[in-house]
Amino acid sequence: MQLLKTRLGRSQAADTKAVFRRLQHFNQQRLERARSLLGPRQQLFLDFLPLLLHSNHPSLPGFKSLACPAGIVQFDPGKEMVERVKRHLSPNFRLSAPTERPALEAVYLMGSLGSIAHAPSSDIDVWVCHRPELTSKERLELRAKCDALSAYAASALGLEMHLFLMCAEEFRAGERKALSGEDCGSTQHFLLLDEFYRSSIRLAGKYLAWWLVPPDENYSLTFERLQHGQRRLAANLLDLGNVHSIPAGEFVGAGIWQLFKAISAPHKSLIKLLLIEAYAREHRHLPPLSEEVRSALHSKATKEPLDPYLQIYRRLEAYLLAREEHERLDLLRRAFYFKSELRLSQQRDELSWREKEMRTLVSSWGWSDDQLRNLDMRDTWHIHRVRAEHQALVRELTGSYRFLQAFASEHKADQLISSREMSILGRKLFAAYERQPDKIDRVDGDLTPTLSDNTLSFCYLGKADADTPNWAVIEGRVSLSHWSQSKALREGDSLTALICWCLGNGLINSDTRFHLASDHPEHHRGKLESLVQILKSQLPAYTYAAHANEHRRFEHARQVEGIICFVGNASQQQPHGVAIVRHIDVVSVTSWGEVFCKAHTGDHAVAEALQHIAGSVVSQKAEIALSIRPFSATAEHSSQRFASDLQALLAFFQHGKHGDRYIYECGRTYYHFQLKQQNLRLNKAASFSQLATLLAQSASASSRIEVCNRNPRLSALCEVANLQREGELQVVFQRREEAADIYLLDGHGAIHYQPLLCHHSNIMLTHLNYFLKPLRQQYLVASPLRWFELFEESGKWKLAPFKPEAQSDKLRITVKMLAYQAGSEGLRFDIQINNKTLHFAQYGEDILKHAARYIRDLLPEEEGLRFCYLSRIEHAGRNNSKAGFSERSAEELSLKASIEEALNSALLAGAD
Repeated sequence: MQLLKTRLGRSQAADTKAVFRRLQHFNQQRLERARSLLGPRQQLFLDFLPLLLHSNHPSLPGFKSLACPAGIVQFDPGKEMVERVKRHLSPNFRLSAPTERPALEAVYLMGSLGSIAHAPSSDIDVWVCHRPELTSKERLELRAKCDALSAYAASALGLEMHLFLMCAEEFRAGERKALSGEDCGSTQHFLLLDEFYRSSIRLAGKYLAWWLVPPDENYSLTFERLQHGQRRLAANLLDLGNVHSIPAGEFVGAGIWQLFKAISAPHKSLIKLLLIEAYAREHRHLPPLSEEVRSALHSKATKEPLDPYLQIYRRLEAYLLAREEHERLDLLRRAFYFKSELRLSQQRDELSWREKEMRTLVSSWGWSDDQLRNLDMRDTWHIHRVRAEHQALVRELTGSYRFLQAFASEHKADQLISSREMSILGRKLFAAYERQPDKIDRVDGDLTPTLSDNTLSFCYLGKADADTPNWAVIEGRVSLSHWSQSKALREGDSLTALICWCLGNGLINSDTRFHLASDHPEHHRGKLESLVQILKSQLPAYTYAAHANEHRRFEHARQVEGIICFVGNASQQQPHGVAIVRHIDVVSVTSWGEVFCKAHTGDHAVAEALQHIAGSVVSQKAEIALSIRPFSATAEHSSQRFASDLQALLAFFQHGKHGDRYIYECGRTYYHFQLKQQNLRLNKAASFSQLATLLAQSASASSRIEVCNRNPRLSALCEVANLQREGELQVVFQRREEAADIYLLDGHGAIHYQPLLCHHSNIMLTHLNYFLKPLRQQYLVASPLRWFELFEESGKWKLAPFKPEAQSDKLRITVKMLAYQAGSEGLRFDIQINNKTLHFAQYGEDILKHAARYIRDLLPEEEGLRFCYLSRIEHAGRNNSKAGFSERSAEELSLKASIEEALNSALLAGAD
């Protein structure tokens, strides 16, 4: 024995065999505690689990095939165990002869089982450690058997058990599989090993070598000496490696993983997040908790095994007290108490060991009976109390995320989590926690809000100003005149959004009654109940980010999966009595389970809703389930018209390309939709001239223009737009009594429009030809100029090619731009009429009045009043070579229109 001590080095527990016996004793104590937390049938399953893995028998739970890897090292169930299995599971069971080389090295429990924090709803994690030489096929067979055992435990015993395959040799080398719903994947290694060592309970097979190495000695050297000095003992040991310095990147990866777990179990994950934070801040001068457990094992003074969760709490309490963070400590204590699921305010004659220890702990916290009673009644907490707790949790979780970011940056931590896993977890965190405009927030997690009254009143308040909500939902039945005396559960601008919020937060169930408090003639309870049923059938029943079976959804970028649109009734609230729809609710459901509800209101509601829906459709390849519904029976016609308009818009843009434009009219407003980089943009135009300005903006040469031609003017524009040809310059002339409309299609996707006063069309067109000549020479030398006349015949617009007759004119007006002047001073330019030049420096802002007077003097009296047109604009000292044809022509035509309008106005004023 002295030789063994020399080989192993100095240690607090010099007698390795004594340490081994203490390890066996502590393991048995913890196993007995674990069994005490289970029901009788669950205890039997835990007792039988090693045998079920050790044997392949068709009559036993979990059986998949006789070829499945089986046998556990050093495991002998004994006659008593075999008889118990026959009595409780299968009378036909026969124990097969032991295999020469068992496939399994050990079976261990880990986690909260056997600790103060284990509750009836807690899950149980099992490590099934197998030999490294198992083939891929054998591992798949073993995986199938473990899954079958988990399924049996869940269905027959109500026990959530996860069996993880583990290979000690591969684990020491750092090999970890990709994350699944319950596995942390590549996010942690040493942190996982730390948790395993301090919480594991051996069920069968080898013991852990790590326990026998004294804490103050080199792990590798001491274990090597142990293998040589105690070969029989070493053959019965499993080496998973040492918990030495934990890499900084592992704190980051594990923290992100726990943030994901917090979506469904925030209080439980908060404890682990705080431990990761404390570890990260103190890792250079404090050992991990597993080292405390190992030191206790080697200490003869320690008679009882340490409770792993009490260990965590005491470390965190000391950490937070040292930082004087008392609010965080209060939240930690609530989380720890909730994790245990104990109800200490309920009087019992006999207390379990967990209740006794928790009472001692709670007493030290100074909690009052009322406080304890309130926490024990959390299942009946009102939505306001649940939201307050949820907000405290979100603040803490947000703080944890910021700490992890800062820690990673400060320590230049290499993230051990893979980029794929980081992307998936990041998407889940975004879906669960990110607050966005119109997103329906959910109070997710381990607390469920309840209502004392199963009646919900939806009150229509009417909008007094822009900051006043339209609707409120209130618990109980309230009248419209007394709603303000009750505290609203939620207020908002949309009834649909309030219903979505109630559904998402579990406030509506099969027993809920509805009351509608409204004096609006189109509001009635039947419609309210119909809305509830429609939305209930369409919205996700749970948060996808919190569920493992929805994991694949987050392997891809978020997309819209479904849209439900509720169209209101048209109302005549325009000055000229034009009936328009002024309220449309659009509910969107994403592939990540998020719900958005956007209320489009006011004069532009229809166009904005069209852009919202069509924009979602054209921006993604995946199909969207689309449903258009009337808000009420009287809105049926409005709903059908909206659906028809949407269908036309989608038909145009779904196979569209960059620059394509769609013109739509609603009420007395024109709307200009344009596709840019797969985003659908919307611009509004209060007049046809404003619409013309939008159409004159540059677009791609091959872009299309579609016009929803409901009124005559848009019908004419539709006919003109269809004339567009890439690379061809075309002019469309439309005569209107003493005026004319000019459309210039520049062959680059733009349509330039100018209305003109016109007495002599040939003179006007001749000047226009002169005006376009320098532009054509610079940009379109090889392209001919094509002329068309637009006219109406038999109620239809038609286009006819024509060639205008050149007509000489005594006036040749050239404007020479000097500079652009901002502000109220306007443009500065000289104006040349034939050979006479009027200078801005001489006449200033009155230059057009003097030009008009000169023109009147120049024209013979017999010619009478006539209108004037610019033949050319010259820019002094300005190079426009970098501008494209659409930009240059838009600028020139706009200047031409503004100066001609001012000049002709001056002529008319002088004639009066």
